[in-house]
Amino acid sequence: HGSPTLVPSEALEQRLDLRLDPQWGQPGTTAGQQRLAVHLHVHYLDTLEPLLEALNRCREGLAGCDLWVSTDSSAKASAIRSSIEGEVQVRVCSNRGRNLGPLLTTLWPELKGYDLLLHLHGKRSVESELGESWRQELLTTLLPDSATVQQLRQSLERDASLGLVMPQ
Repeated sequence: HGSPTLVPSEALEQRLDLRLDPQWGQPGTTAGQQRLAVHLHVHYLDTLEPLLEALNRCREGLAGCDLWVSTDSSAKASAIRSSIEGEVQVRVCSNRGRNLGPLLTTLWPELKGYDLLLHLHGKRSVESELGESWRQELLTTLLPDSATVQQLRQSLERDASLGLVMPQ
């Protein structure tokens, strides 16, 4: 009944939690010097609104970003364009490889020139009700507010060895 869940030790969690870094929250460089792309993979149109709400909640922290959306049909692409105010790049591609396939196969030639990439997936599970609550928990954890996003951008700018940030 499902895959086993690996739970890291408390000591490992302490080492991996970026917010526990002594430099977290310290004045530093101004976030926003790096070019930031936000990629949304939207297979289910009903997941677009929660993704946009999460981005809107962090608008100041995401200042200057370019928005890219991948989906699997021209009808969905049209609906996405009409749902989003402002500039957005929408690409139609196959839904193979779940949420990373479109990013790595279709969009990567255009996105690899950015300094930072925020990738979000309109998670939905057709087998259970977990998809919506899981998506909401991940979005709330990764994008709680603008200040946290600005701190993440500063950490990524300050520490070249930091390459990936994800919710616990």
